[in-house]
Amino acid sequence: MTNVLPMRALSQALVDQFVAFATEQGAMIANDDTRRANWLFDQLAIIENELRVRGDKGMLLMLLQHPDPWVRLIAAKKVFVLAPDLARKALEDLEASKTAPACFHAGMSLMYLDKGIWVPK
Repeated sequence: MTNVLPMRALSQALVDQFVAFATEQGAMIANDDTRRANWLFDQLAIIENELRVRGDKGMLLMLLQHPDPWVRLIAAKKVFVLAPDLARKALEDLEASKTAPACFHAGMSLMYLDKGIWVPK
């Protein structure tokens, strides 16, 4: 018998790691630990890419309702191409929540989106 997890379980493990890294990144940004926050940014991009390759990037959509505002912020930015209306609503709700610092980043993301500075891919 092999110890190989089913592909969906591996993708769920990636989503769980995404949540852990996103939560930590929010804390690092709030504490001005740029070095660690940047490392976490890179790790989140790796996870996003792996989920995309597996065809499971849509699993991040469930994170738009996550209780942690930083998880919602990052998930919304990562799934914007897949579900622009849902992602935009998540960013707008987060901006309106005034939950710092994520609300500021959500507002900046929306401004950059509207001005064409940020073009989700």
